[in-house]
Amino acid sequence: MSAQPNYLQALNQLVDAQLLSLFTLGSEAEVQLRKLIEKNLQRCPDDYLISVSAEFDLMKQHTSFNSPTASGMYLKLLHGRTFVGQQLDSWGEDGPWIGPLDWFHCTYLTGIGIGFVGGNEISQMQFGDEYPSPMYIYKSFIYYDGVYYGDWELQHH
Repeated sequence: MSAQPNYLQALNQLVDAQLLSLFTLGSEAEVQLRKLIEKNLQRCPDDYLISVSAEFDLMKQHTSFNSPTASGMYLKLLHGRTFVGQQLDSWGEDGPWIGPLDWFHCTYLTGIGIGFVGGNEISQMQFGDEYPSPMYIYKSFIYYDGVYYGDWELQHH
């Protein structure tokens, strides 16, 4: 008679089985993963989801790939790549300008806060939260909008 698995063993076994199932679906994996993520996010309070979505919109309003026209301080993202482990033949993708900023704050290379000129701010963005974040630090990169950037700098423009 074998011992009954405990909760964590059972959970890990089912997570592994679900991952294996998803990874073997090929192009259908994205559809199934989207359903799982959507189901998970639907458990969140409506006002919280709307608030997080507004943070994504706020970042997009203050992001441009063109050189800034308004003077001020900007976060410039550089040396972008699509995957963290991607080996680059060159310096990588030039990223956007984000700003103008009143302030930029980083806590122990885990969380980022940004205050935009005009008073809008996002106080804490980080990887691994239950909810998505428009920007976060992962390993030695800043992730933003599908790209991992190896360099970033604050510039007064």
